[in-house]
Amino acid sequence: MAEDRKGFNFFKSYFDVYRELSNNDKIKFMNALLERQFWGVEPLDLKGMSNFAYISQKHNIDAQVKGYEDKTGYPLHPPTAPPSVGGICTPTEQVKGEVKGEVKGEVKGEEELPACAPFVFKNSLLSYGFKKELVVDYLKIRKNKKATNTETAFNSFISQVEKTGRDKNEIFKIIVENGWSGFRVEWLSNQNGKTATSPHHNIDKNANYDEQL
Repeated sequence: MAEDRKGFNFFKSYFDVYRELSNNDKIKFMNALLERQFWGVEPLDLKGMSNFAYISQKHNIDAQVKGYEDKTGYPLHPPTAPPSVGGICTPTEQVKGEVKGEVKGEVKGEEELPACAPFVFKNSLLSYGFKKELVVDYLKIRKNKKATNTETAFNSFISQVEKTGRDKNEIFKIIVENGWSGFRVEWLSNQNGKTATSPHHNIDKNANYDEQL
């Protein structure tokens, strides 16, 4: 039987973004961080600045969780149903009111479940630290190439950018200048400081190559 996780490395970057938040968002961010690290719960209902803060640290957080699970061989999970604040949306936690009786088979007193906060590709890019003007141009490229702005595509993109080990905006500028809707680290050439062309370069801009991510 798997034991509860005893601890994790608290990176300074977590503290840096925490300090920029309001008191209310600090609580939400810390709840989400701790529940993900100890329970494996994805914070799908964060909104506003607490959501931006979490997204900016998501790569490191997910890497820590995966490292623990790979090492122990056990997936993290909550001891009981995860709480509604800072965690996933759960029917058992979201239903409010008391059951006052049934009328023609319908239960009264229940409220509709709140929708989980949607993922926003643009906000995620800005929260990660990319320059606004580059983000605007990049989104135009993705729109022209009919790329799908999903969370999976975002996480894959960020992973490849970080593999370069270079300044993120330096890499992002190269991506925008080459008109790439996605990115892989092997597209960069270290010879003479030249940039390698991607498989998408000079190909029909209306085609959808985003799935290549």
